Parts: sequence; structure tokens; C-alpha cells
Amino acid sequence: MEEAILDTGNHELVQNLIHKVAIPVGIIFGIFFVVCAVYKYLASLYVTGEANQWVVILNNGKMKAAGVGLCTMRGPFDQVAKFPSQVNKVTFRTEQVTKEMQGIQVEGMLVWSINRIDDGPFNAYKNLGDDLATNDPKTANDNLTSMACSIVRSAIANSTIETMLRDRASLRQ
Repeated sequence: MEEAILDTGNHELVQNLIHKVAIPVGIIFGIFFVVCAVYKYLASLYVTGEANQWVVILNNGKMKAAGVGLCTMRGPFDQVAKFPSQVNKVTFRTEQVTKEMQGIQVEGMLVWSINRIDDGPFNAYKNLGDDLATNDPKTANDNLTSMACSIVRSAIANSTIETMLRDRASLRQ
């Protein structure tokens, strides 16, 4: 009978420990893990860009926000694109004949960066995509080189040698 009383006492002690200690500790740990998970999720929505980096926030194929060094919260369904905001330099060389059928060779240099106005960053991301992530955007540079060569060749073909030699400002424009 003494053993039955001790077993009953031990059983009540175990029940008290479970109800007064283990369950509250378990609840506290559960709340802690839930709070940590919510914090991690909210922290993943915070987007920050470096001082020399474009950050473009996209949602459903449209630009919501863009800026260099942008720090903001994004929505749960927003996409983020980051790429360098550097100034690029491209050199080119082209040859063309004038109205007098005399060949002229022109060397030039283009300096370009992404347009900051309106949808400029979104258009750059949409048209150049992964090429922007590199420090040497080859596709953009090749496109600009071919456009510049075409424009310069057209200007040379419609001019005389004298115009080319005396009026270089018009060729630059």
C-alpha cells in the first residue's frame, strides 16, 4: 500500500511537471520558432542595393520601383532585378565613301549609361537582361557600335570630303 501511495505521488508529480513546466516551455519554444520564421520571411522581403547598383522591382511584368542603391520593402509576389549602374565606354571604327567616291575612315567613342527617366531601367533590363549583370555588357555594346557605324556611314555617304574636313561638328551631331 505504501508503494501505491508513492506511485500515486510520483504520478501526480510527473503530471504537475508536464502541465506546469513542459507544456509552457514547449509553447514558448514554439512561439520563438514562429517569431523567428516570420522575422526571416519579413527580412527576405527587404531589398537593398549597393551604391553603384540598379535595383528594379517588378510585379506582373511591370516596373513598380527602380533606383540606384534603392532600399525598400517588396511585396511577396514581386521580382527583383539588380545590375551595375556603371558608365560604359565603347570605341568603333568605320569606313565609307563620300559623294566623290573617296574613302574616309572614322574612329569614334560612345559613352553610355542606363536612362534614369521613366521606364529606362525596366527597358534596359527587358532588352538586355543577363547581359547587364556583367561588367562588360557585350550585347549592348555591339548594338550601339553597329548603330553608330550605320549613322556615321550614312552621314559620310551623303557628304563631300570638304564637308567632312571642315564641318566635323555636324558629323558628331
